Amino acid sequence: MMESGEPGERAPAEGDALDDLRVTKLDGSAPGERHVVMRWRWGLRLGGLAAALALLALIAPALGPLIPRLPTTPPPPDFTALALSPDLGFCATNGYWSPDGRRIAVVRASAECGVTVGKPDVFIYDAASGKQVAAYGVTPTVQSALRRAGLVGVVTDYTGVAWSPDQRMLAVSLAVVRALPESAGRVGLGTRAGVALVSLAGPHAGGVVALLSARDLAPTALGTGAAVGPLAVDEWDTRLLTARQIDLPPALGYEWLPAGELIATDALSSGEQGAMGATAPPGDPIGGQRFSMWRTGFLSEINAVDCQGGGARAASGPFTLLDLHTAAWSPDGRYLLTINTATRAPQAPPPTARAPLPFCVMGPLASALPVAPMHDRGLDSALRLLGGAITQVDLLWSPDGKRLMALPDSVSSLPDTALIYDTATGFIQTRISAGPSQIPGAQGSDASALIVGGSWSPDGRRLLLVVAGQRFNIRVYGPHALD
Repeated sequence: MMESGEPGERAPAEGDALDDLRVTKLDGSAPGERHVVMRWRWGLRLGGLAAALALLALIAPALGPLIPRLPTTPPPPDFTALALSPDLGFCATNGYWSPDGRRIAVVRASAECGVTVGKPDVFIYDAASGKQVAAYGVTPTVQSALRRAGLVGVVTDYTGVAWSPDQRMLAVSLAVVRALPESAGRVGLGTRAGVALVSLAGPHAGGVVALLSARDLAPTALGTGAAVGPLAVDEWDTRLLTARQIDLPPALGYEWLPAGELIATDALSSGEQGAMGATAPPGDPIGGQRFSMWRTGFLSEINAVDCQGGGARAASGPFTLLDLHTAAWSPDGRYLLTINTATRAPQAPPPTARAPLPFCVMGPLASALPVAPMHDRGLDSALRLLGGAITQVDLLWSPDGKRLMALPDSVSSLPDTALIYDTATGFIQTRISAGPSQIPGAQGSDASALIVGGSWSPDGRRLLLVVAGQRFNIRVYGPHALD
């Protein structure tokens, strides 16, 4: 027990509770003074931050080039343009994909540009980069073949390219006009079909062999088309180097049998319109067992009034002509078929303010043409484009048959917009515009570039368009532009 006056705890004052614990403030300041100090400190901090930001804004432009930047991926362009050779000019008709989708063959249309013996006729490009990788001249070989056949007055027109299944050969389809045998010192006016085979690999790479069909198409007059009947088939044997006509039943689809024979899988009826739906495969698989005719073609409305006079056979119209054409390789790559069929399509709705057709189709009457069944609602939508100024609609189905590209041609100009339909619904999925022609002061249709043709890649994910404007170009649109 501590004595009084010794250091230690003081005795509780009167009124203090025994459990009253008191805390002594460390700074010894009053509450109001503490709040003022805290506000002063925060003010200094915010002021310093503002000064630092202002200084950074002043020196950032000078330090910007010195600061390393993370690599960024630019947005993909709408299309890749092929680096076309100057020899093509405005003379390329279309681009044709290799089976693996890595290369594109472009053929020069000599009918528009004249025959040039010393220049290439077929060009091959890398589909990814657009750069040219090869070029071949086929005109000298074709002319030699014509001379051996006793034909004169040669003008060749290269109309298409078909890659062989193994990608070791190109088959260049051609039409030879003014090449009938000379009679009484005069040259007949007509057309003959042909194929130029170009070797791309092996010891004979670059070699060209030209084959001519025995088919002589009917003479044609200026402004009319040459008809080949409801179905015309040429078979080209690439081993024996022979050509012959073969008879097939009119159909929209065919299948190769193991023995090499063909059977029709989607025959065309001569009666009423068939039901919606297709039994044939939608595309034209290269070297596949089955292929169809309804991948490339056009629709055209024919009226009896339009085709009277001028030497053309009057049509029992009106009716809608559906012209389909394709080239198909046999699975073993030995035979190539070039097929063209003309059929009647279901009639489009009555047109309004219809303009006369600038041409007439010679050949069978409408009653003699088979009737094509409706394969998709996209075709039905394309039919409805006819009428007024639209006289023809070019058609191009994707290999899987899910999309249909339509190019509506008018009396005055080619199309400047490609319409891509969903074949299941018939609705427009995408519109691709060719864009302005870049011609200063151009007005009306001259102010827009025009789409000459197109083709789908084998996987259906890319679309090639041939565009004519101030500069002729071929564009490859990727999936981002089509979805």
